[in-house]
Amino acid sequence: MDIKGKVLKVFPKKQVSEKFALRELVIVTEDKYPQQIIVQTSQERCELLDNISEGDEVQAFINIRGRSWTNPQGEEKYFNTLDAWKITNESAQSFGEPSGVSGNIEKNFMEDAISTQDSGLPF
Repeated sequence: MDIKGKVLKVFPKKQVSEKFALRELVIVTEDKYPQQIIVQTSQERCELLDNISEGDEVQAFINIRGRSWTNPQGEEKYFNTLDAWKITNESAQSFGEPSGVSGNIEKNFMEDAISTQDSGLPF
């Protein structure tokens, strides 16, 4: 599952315990009725937010996690977490050089197309 939208807020990394860290961001969807969705990253995935800034257009690929908790009064409560495993910065991709293998293939294709046009061939 994924969520697309504009980053409203990026929070600093929180060291929850000696062995667990998390970092959160809020994404505003571009739906008819925009929603402010909080998404978290944990452990080494906290680094996914290092190159994300407020105002960036992003796509967050998430897993939905659910759990229960019993409060001191004995009431059972349920919680959901949107846990991001990949985040792409659409703003950076639209203005910067293509990255990764697919970006190199696209760049090479464009360079080949331009050099073919200069060859004088009719096609």
